[in-house]
Amino acid sequence: MWRVTRRKALTKKLRSLTTRATELFGATLPSDASDDVGLAIALTRRAEMISKRLGDVDPDTRIELSTILLVAFDYTRDDDDLASAVAHARTALSAIPLEQDGRLVAVVALGRALVTVADVYYDDNTLDEALDLLRPAVASAAPDDPYRATVIIALLQALVTRRAHSNDDTVIVDTIMETKRLVELLPEDFSPRDMLALSALLGERAHFMNRGDLDGMRASQPAIEDQLDRLEPGAPYTDRYRLASMEQSLMLWLLRREPAPAEDIAEYVELFRHARLTSPERLSHLESLSTHVLAQVDLTNDIELLDHCIDLLTDGMRALPESTAEYRSLGGYLGNALAYRFDITGDAAVLERAITLQRQRMLVIRPGTTKDALARSDLGSALRRHYLLTGDERSYDEAMTLLRTALTDTRFVAGRLNDARKAGELAAAAGRWNDAADAFAEGVGLLPALAWLGLDRADQEQNLAPWSEFVNQAAAAHARAGKAARAVEILEHGRAVLTHHTLDIRSDTARLRAALPDLAARLDRIQLDLTQTSEHARRHALARDWDTLVADIRTRAGFTDFLRAPRQAALRPADGQTVVMINVAVLGCDAFVVTSAGVQLIPLPELTAQDVATRAAAFHYVVAKRDSIAETLDWMWRTITAPVLDALGHTGRPAEDAAWPRVHWCPTGMLGFLPLHAAAAQDPAAPGDAVLDRVVSSYAISLRTLGAATRHRDPPAELRSLLVVSMPHTPSLTPLPGATREKDKLAALVHTAVLDGDRAVHSEVSTALRKHAWAHFACHAEHHPRNPSRSTLFLHDHQTTPFTVLDISRLRLEHAQLAYLSACETARGSAHLPNEALHLGGALQLAGYQHVIATLWRIHDKLAATVAEQVYDHFHDGPTLEPTRAARAVHHAVLALRHRFPDDPALWASYVHFGP
Repeated sequence: MWRVTRRKALTKKLRSLTTRATELFGATLPSDASDDVGLAIALTRRAEMISKRLGDVDPDTRIELSTILLVAFDYTRDDDDLASAVAHARTALSAIPLEQDGRLVAVVALGRALVTVADVYYDDNTLDEALDLLRPAVASAAPDDPYRATVIIALLQALVTRRAHSNDDTVIVDTIMETKRLVELLPEDFSPRDMLALSALLGERAHFMNRGDLDGMRASQPAIEDQLDRLEPGAPYTDRYRLASMEQSLMLWLLRREPAPAEDIAEYVELFRHARLTSPERLSHLESLSTHVLAQVDLTNDIELLDHCIDLLTDGMRALPESTAEYRSLGGYLGNALAYRFDITGDAAVLERAITLQRQRMLVIRPGTTKDALARSDLGSALRRHYLLTGDERSYDEAMTLLRTALTDTRFVAGRLNDARKAGELAAAAGRWNDAADAFAEGVGLLPALAWLGLDRADQEQNLAPWSEFVNQAAAAHARAGKAARAVEILEHGRAVLTHHTLDIRSDTARLRAALPDLAARLDRIQLDLTQTSEHARRHALARDWDTLVADIRTRAGFTDFLRAPRQAALRPADGQTVVMINVAVLGCDAFVVTSAGVQLIPLPELTAQDVATRAAAFHYVVAKRDSIAETLDWMWRTITAPVLDALGHTGRPAEDAAWPRVHWCPTGMLGFLPLHAAAAQDPAAPGDAVLDRVVSSYAISLRTLGAATRHRDPPAELRSLLVVSMPHTPSLTPLPGATREKDKLAALVHTAVLDGDRAVHSEVSTALRKHAWAHFACHAEHHPRNPSRSTLFLHDHQTTPFTVLDISRLRLEHAQLAYLSACETARGSAHLPNEALHLGGALQLAGYQHVIATLWRIHDKLAATVAEQVYDHFHDGPTLEPTRAARAVHHAVLALRHRFPDDPALWASYVHFGP
């Protein structure tokens, strides 16, 4: 009898304790660390002790006890609290029959506890258990079940964890879609619905962020702002979501590697300081805050902002028990901030403390997670600094290992590229060129991921822009490691990424179409759909379908290398072609002479990346002002072209009866803005000291584009005619009387079809180009420096339907042979993306033209007509044209103009030829 009475008393006490603890936790603000929280935790612990003494506890009490233990864990981070929460919920659920009322409550309790375990320990098996428990519960719950919404919320929490832990793009997207469907199941008047809808939108934008879809991030902002406005003002969760939204908005600046407005950073920090958050939430947002602030510091060297970040991280650590994993994890972020402080102050003691903190974080990070890659990157970066400061070999070895292993996590490509850069530069500083070459090569392999098919062209360009010089550094490292042929391969893999992708698709799918037409047709459909949709989620889905199909094709016999970057043997030019690739890098500048026999390295010790950048930046300004460019031509002669031509044996003007040798120049980076073909010594007493007097020059965007043009088949007889697009008068632009002169001259030479005036519109020109092997454009053109794919040939309807680089590059003109662009700046790329060579001339070659004649800068209308006449006079043959003479025709036309205007090379040096 006494035992029964005692048991009843303990049971009553247990219920009283759980009820009181629940009340205290419920009445406490999320960020409150007051006595009420401490009392609630103490009551929870007492309740847990009594439950162990009782052994047999009713399911309802176990569910309540599991719930408060889970809340207590948020504050204590005590593993025993979490384990007990799971155990109580599991026992309660097993005691409730399947059809009994109240079972859903137990399902939710266990589901939430399992999700917490999965989140804290990155335990995918436990997360799978939670999902397998919650999904059927949602599916079976009646729409009018008052607890159905609670089960849906628990499943949503599980899906958030799944998304956060996964590196699988398909899993992430499927999770986002499932989240949206679940939100739609909630009643309209259910108060948390708006909050959960916002969570789904933020999750989708986070996916856009990881994919580099900047336009998708921007497009989602209005819907997010609308949902934020619908949240209850002043509510704790409102602060949380506003912080999350601001973090994502700031990430746009980080991805562009541009400093965010200082007022945005200040507003963000202020919101964090006053937000009411639970301890785990505050920890998570503090980690995000340090990431954004340090990115800002990296670009601005704002030591005041850095010190404020250090203070916030230090305060955050003080609020955590030193024995917890959270303490050490946050310490790693503080270590990273201290490493930045070392960069500014040079204080070695600060760096030592940074390394210590980051080593402690490594002890508690689960291997293989995104945080693991971040921790390795941060510690590797700190040890890199230590080696550069001290020369300590152990620091070098450990830093290289950490940075290289961090590269295995490719979820955030830009971050991994930064690791490759740091490792490569560290090895270069140590003079270990093989290590440097290997590290840089791994990074070059990641560059195509920045231009994933699921992104629109503007985002592809934006993502590639910060890494324009990376491939040059990689090639320079390979050259210094004695791997010249591999350096050329690296340049081919890391330059003209967008052009090569289109080129590879066309060549490889042509081969696929012959062997596996059904698979080729499926690829064609996906590609067509991609060009016709602007909806971001749809583009992503199509791109994933593309990736899956490509992986399938690679399993087929003979297609193992389908859409893979070609290797050295496949890159060699045709017999008789000499391609000179000029690599410009901070690590050193070199010329790679590539022929069918192999690669010859010619070091260029007098050339520096800084000189190229300075001269290229000033060059077009000098041309526009009509100042002399002779000094720049002389500099190019001394530092680049003379050493190359001498090494090739082209030491003077060819004999009168000798064939002129050909050279295909392939400049990289900012050197592509300068006229290598016009380089010449200023000394008038040195005749023949000019490229024009020694060789016939052409340009190649890359070995692959030259190879594709060389393999081009001659057009059939019925297409051997010239389309002339003549725009002497263009709406809103100045007249070009020379365009009429060019049209009339060409009509007298060969069979022509003319589109001029209001007939020269986008649709008509696009159609007509398919009916003629040769095309001549006499019109205005516009170079777009920030978005080169928007550079335009001005047709009659340019104000409504511009004829852009992107439009032209999407044409597939199988029988196109010659395009002459008598227009301004049609071979001028973008300083924003100098290694992509995105310009109108390149777009026409990608569309299918074997030979393209274009211009590097603005040209004079009257002289443009004169040059066109001379070029066509040189390669027309009776009533037809012989475009195979195009390079020599341009060469001789430029020589003639140089003879007329020897002191004004800006008038004649702009004209260039692309093609075999």
